[in-house]
Amino acid sequence: MGEDGKLQEGLTVAYNLTDATATITATFGENAAAPLRAENKDTLAWVRNANGSWACSTSIDAKFRPAGCKEDLTEPDTNPDAPVEP
Repeated sequence: MGEDGKLQEGLTVAYNLTDATATITATFGENAAAPLRAENKDTLAWVRNANGSWACSTSIDAKFRPAGCKEDLTEPDTNPDAPVEP
């Protein structure tokens, strides 16, 4: 793993082994399709809460969002303790 939890350019992972929470944040780069790399419309984030539930949020335009990833993301939530709907 690289410095500051970066596995590769545009991918950051943060985790807490004590309470089993995690945050994965991915930012699309230069090789992504143009709509996925537009500034402020290029990020996906997954947050796992202490109950084991994962939630996805994104800043990507609605027509390009993965199924189940509907929440708008203005800034990646790096707080894995934040409440997550199951």
